[in-house]
Amino acid sequence: MNGPNVMNEEQDHVAQQELIERARKLFSGRVDFVLSAPGLQFLPDPVVPEIAFSGRSNVGKSSLLNAITGRKALARTSVTPGRTQELNFFDVGGVVGELPDFRLVDMPGYGFAKAPIKVVDRWRQLVRTFLRGRVVLKRTLVLIDSRHGVKPPDLDMMEMLDGAAVGYRLVLTKADKINGKPHLIPLATQAVELLRELQPLTSRSRYVFPGARSLARPMSDNTMNAALKRLDFGTDDHVSHGFRAMARTMIAERLHGVPEALVEAQLGHGKSGPLGSAYDRAEFMEQRRQVMQTWADYLDKLRTGADVIPFNRAA
Repeated sequence: MNGPNVMNEEQDHVAQQELIERARKLFSGRVDFVLSAPGLQFLPDPVVPEIAFSGRSNVGKSSLLNAITGRKALARTSVTPGRTQELNFFDVGGVVGELPDFRLVDMPGYGFAKAPIKVVDRWRQLVRTFLRGRVVLKRTLVLIDSRHGVKPPDLDMMEMLDGAAVGYRLVLTKADKINGKPHLIPLATQAVELLRELQPLTSRSRYVFPGARSLARPMSDNTMNAALKRLDFGTDDHVSHGFRAMARTMIAERLHGVPEALVEAQLGHGKSGPLGSAYDRAEFMEQRRQVMQTWADYLDKLRTGADVIPFNRAA
């Protein structure tokens, strides 16, 4: 006899399939281009719900719109960033001559668009005003290039959406072009606690580790090496990447019984052998979490029982 959890899962699955079928039938019907609005005075009347698509230039907004609607050329695609310079509206559902069920809005791309600064500023003002004053805008989908992750222009857009009180969801694109898989790193409780202690100091920034000169930019790649240099460590002695080698060596020598495969997985090294990861797709996430906790506890013991060695300040 099936328990209540199994029945709920089956009901959820059936409901989800019904929604998918409804969406398929909806997009297989009427989907028409309405207009392109270079300014607010050209916007269509706000009479039906709208869903907007936003993202960096060349992130794949047009391709996603074409894929969702099952059309090959509903939205114009281009390999040249910055081609979408207006708000493009598309009617979905209903019959011609009557109001649609809702509208899709293809917003101008942002970020590295190849356009004059004045034109980019005009786009930004258009988008900001549109977001703040469009009461029928129910959701915005912010597209993120999976190969590069969230970039500062994406954060700018999210802050703009937050300021306009517009709900949004992130959509990862171009996942098929990723070389390798994202590397997830489990953290020990000590690392999590340090991040919590750091939060009051950096919470004014969007970054966990902001730059020393500006909270609007992340910490430089060379910050750790510069800190080691101030501790009188030359590049021949130690660099930030050396912490990986140190951990790899000490875990093997001091933490007896830790399988080599776990350490290699934690370091993000590829699978060995002729087939590599074609068949061996294990990530050992829970085991790696235990290894990192054991490693952090070991470092705490070293710190408690070790002598503090003063270093001369770099001249």
